[in-house]
Amino acid sequence: MVLVRGISRDITERKAAEEKLRESEALLAQAERLANCGSYDFDLTTRKPTLSEQLRQIYRLDPDSEWNEDMYWARPHPTDRQRAREVVKGAVAECKPFEFVARYVEPEGGMRIHLNFSSRA
Repeated sequence: MVLVRGISRDITERKAAEEKLRESEALLAQAERLANCGSYDFDLTTRKPTLSEQLRQIYRLDPDSEWNEDMYWARPHPTDRQRAREVVKGAVAECKPFEFVARYVEPEGGMRIHLNFSSRA
């Protein structure tokens, strides 16, 4: 005798949630393009950033290029860098949102002014 044993599981709710998430991500990407802003997540444990596609474009990064904390802190203008680091460090230590304006040096040498802010996760 040859026997096949299997299991069937209803994943309707999971598939609906996945579709809703895809729709939300598409709306966020569209809103970022319209507002000319980008977003990121930064894992304080691993020190690993995850950048949105729009933020990668703002930073002039290739879609597959590496990005890390040191690369970020190399971008603010030297005059603004220490102040920005202190704002972020203080906000992280106190578990509070931050906001600062800083000039950023582009890879090609140009200068842009960015408003940076965070929210609670």
